[in-house]
Amino acid sequence: MEKRTPNPGNLPNEPASDLTKYSALIFTIVAAAVFLARMFFFEGWLIRTKLYRPVWARLSWVHKRSFMVHNIGAVLKIILMTLGVYPWAVVTFGTAKLQDPVSGLGGRPTLGDLMIVTMQIFQVGYIFELFYRPRISYVTGAHHLGTVLLGQVATALTLNTAAVPDATLEFVLCFSWGAFDVLGQFWPHVVMITYRFIPNNHRLLARIFYIAMWVEAISPFAETALIFWLYGGLWDRWSISMKIATPVLHVIFKASQFWGARVFYQLARKEEERLRQKHLEGAVISLDSASKEDSDGSGKTSPDVQLLPPSNPSSVLPKGFV
Repeated sequence: MEKRTPNPGNLPNEPASDLTKYSALIFTIVAAAVFLARMFFFEGWLIRTKLYRPVWARLSWVHKRSFMVHNIGAVLKIILMTLGVYPWAVVTFGTAKLQDPVSGLGGRPTLGDLMIVTMQIFQVGYIFELFYRPRISYVTGAHHLGTVLLGQVATALTLNTAAVPDATLEFVLCFSWGAFDVLGQFWPHVVMITYRFIPNNHRLLARIFYIAMWVEAISPFAETALIFWLYGGLWDRWSISMKIATPVLHVIFKASQFWGARVFYQLARKEEERLRQKHLEGAVISLDSASKEDSDGSGKTSPDVQLLPPSNPSSVLPKGFV
C-alpha cells in the first residue's frame, strides 16, 4: 500500500472528481432546491408557525428578506459543514487524495465527489444572497462575486490537469478559503436570527454582537496562517498567476470579514445605547412617582423610593461592557 506523508504538496495533480464535468448541472439542481425550499418550506410553512409568525409580522419588507437570507444561509452552512469538513480536513491535513473513497462507504462517493458537491452548494448560497437580498454592501458584493468566480474557475481547471500543473492545489486552496467562510459565517447567521426573536433584550444582544465581532475579527488570522502555509510551503508548485493572485484575493476576502466585524461592533454599541436609554427612561418614571408620593409636606422623599439615575448616564453600563 502506498505510503503518503500528511502534506498537500504530495497530492497528485489529478481531476478532483468524475462529477466535475457535471458541476453546472449540480449547481442548477441545488439552485432549484433552494428556490423550492424557500417557497414551500420557509415562506410556505415556517413563517406561519407559532414561533415565527409574530417575528415575521413585525418586520419590514427589507428586513423580511434579510431574515430569510439568514435562515436559509444557516441551513446551508449546516449542510456544508456536514458534507465538506471531513473531506477537506483529510485531504489538506491528512494523507488522503481526492480520488480516495469516503471511509466506510466503499468505492463511492469519493472525497473529491463530496468536495465538488459542497463547492456548488456553497456558491449557490452566495448567488441566492446576491439576488434575493435587497441591500448589500460593495465589500460584501465583491467578496461574494469573487468567491463564486474563483470557485468555478478552480473547479473547471481540474478538468485539464495536463495543461494546469497546479490545478489540484488551486482547488484545495479555494476550498480552504470556502471552509473558513462557512465556519466563520455560521455564527453571524445565528446571531442575526436571534436578534429578530429578542429585539428588546438589549443586554444579551450587546453581548452576542460583541462575541460575533470578535469571531469575525480573529478568524481571519487563523485563516491567513493556513492559506499562507499552503502558499509559502508549496511555492515551487504554484504558477506565476497564482503567486500574484493569491495574496491579492486574500486581502479582498479578509476585508469583507473585517467589514463584518465593524458592523457587529456598531450593532453592539447600538444595543448598549438602547439599554442606557431604557435605564434613563425608568429613572425618569421613578423620579416622577417619587414626586407624587411626597405628600407629607416635609419636602423629603418617601424613604421607600429610590431615586435614579446616577449623575453620569454612561455609568449605567460598566466600562468595556460586552
